Amino acid sequence: MKPAEELAQLWAAPELDMLAIEAVAIGSWKTYQLVYFLDKVLQKSPLPPGNVKKLGEMYPKISGARNAELRLRWGQIVLQNDLQEDFGKVKDFLQSQGKQKYTLPLYRAMMGGSEAARAQPPLRCAPSTAWSPGPSLTRGGCSGPRDRRPPGPQCRLLWAGPPPTGGSGRGQSTWPSLADF
Repeated sequence: MKPAEELAQLWAAPELDMLAIEAVAIGSWKTYQLVYFLDKVLQKSPLPPGNVKKLGEMYPKISGARNAELRLRWGQIVLQNDLQEDFGKVKDFLQSQGKQKYTLPLYRAMMGGSEAARAQPPLRCAPSTAWSPGPSLTRGGCSGPRDRRPPGPQCRLLWAGPPPTGGSGRGQSTWPSLADF
């Protein structure tokens, strides 16, 4: 995986060598190779100012990916490098994803990130994490989507307004209200 490591090193440099970066063709890379590359970029983060924005512009296949593994790592890079213009992509991913494997690392990165990351408007929990007990964000414990307890304090920090009603598509299920308990 030497090309991914070298490319990550190029992106971590204070002065970007765009000729060397453009010489590495990632268009044919498999998802696992892109994930490895993003892991290396994350290890080198925070990057010099402006590098993450250029990385996102150069590789829309990564910054605009629909793959959860790529979106998770891109979100972590965005939060760690305080790329505020992409905070919306992180929020969209968190709202569309119910697996704690993907959401908890981003919530932790958000809470441990910059003041701007912590000051983001409250997020609505994904349906499968909405009723998780409070400690789930700090210890990773949860009894899953059938947990009928009200949201814990950490989830309330992420809660925005009343839960949606109706809907039948993915992520649009009816959530019980606190009055149901």
